[in-house]
Amino acid sequence: MRLSSAFALAAVLLTMATLPSGVPLAAAHHSQAAAFHMDQWVEIEGIVQRWLFRNPHPVLYLEVIGENDEPVTWQIEFAPATVLAKMGWDTETFLPGQDIAARGHPSRAQGTYGMAAGAEITREDGNRVR
Repeated sequence: MRLSSAFALAAVLLTMATLPSGVPLAAAHHSQAAAFHMDQWVEIEGIVQRWLFRNPHPVLYLEVIGENDEPVTWQIEFAPATVLAKMGWDTETFLPGQDIAARGHPSRAQGTYGMAAGAEITREDGNRVR
């Protein structure tokens, strides 16, 4: 083994030995501000089309009547499913056909209909989903 290869191997082993055990190496996460206007709010009301309760982010699809009375599908992204599950959310938190209102931060992608995680959701009876 050449001397430079030995130093490189030693550096890798030393680095691995000093990392805390049980901590994932890729623990970083993206910022919501990259995809959503965190300084703006939008409010919509629509009918649940689909609820995908999964990681990394559950997604709720709502059919909303848009401009010219045309139906538009909005996509609402939430905090990780593991976080929501601790709050009591599951695969049946939203069911197709339910009428709900949502308030959140709109997507930065022009021409799309999306809302940030952490959206405030209110059921037809006025109860908030928490």
